Amino acid sequence: MKNIVYIVLFLALMISALVLFFARPEQPATSSGTTLPETSGGDTVVVEDEQVLEPVRYTSDGVTVQIPNPLNLSTVSSQGDELYNLTDMQTYNERSYNVIYNNRTKVFTVALLDEPLADSRIAAKEYIQSTFGLSDEELCLMPIHVLVPYGVNQFLSGESLGMPGCPGSFDL
Repeated sequence: MKNIVYIVLFLALMISALVLFFARPEQPATSSGTTLPETSGGDTVVVEDEQVLEPVRYTSDGVTVQIPNPLNLSTVSSQGDELYNLTDMQTYNERSYNVIYNNRTKVFTVALLDEPLADSRIAAKEYIQSTFGLSDEELCLMPIHVLVPYGVNQFLSGESLGMPGCPGSFDL
């Protein structure tokens, strides 16, 4: 149990540092390496004493992708400082990836936790696509950083691998 806590703390710190380093709130990078000039949505609307989080929209080169607000997921848990873990912490040891959402910058960070990395990245891609109902093309427009912790692969640690099939992604 202590190891899980240490791993979660290490990942949260590493992802926070990487998100702060790589993220540009006014123009977050997409998984294809392009930039998104506009990010909107994610605001809170009060409806009869209930908070409803609006969808989040990403626009790039005239194409808009709208997703349900990630904070509405039943598996979401706060990691502090506007960072939210979207994947269920109950199944942390059973997954080969972790998905963090930065509510301030609207950027996603995927940590690949197991080798083979190609399989972990595909599993993360399928999770994001099924969770938000995205096509391959829409996924490539999303601001997603795919990273590998040093303890998993020291050679690819610190590299943003991108999503498989997206322009500019790293071949695994």
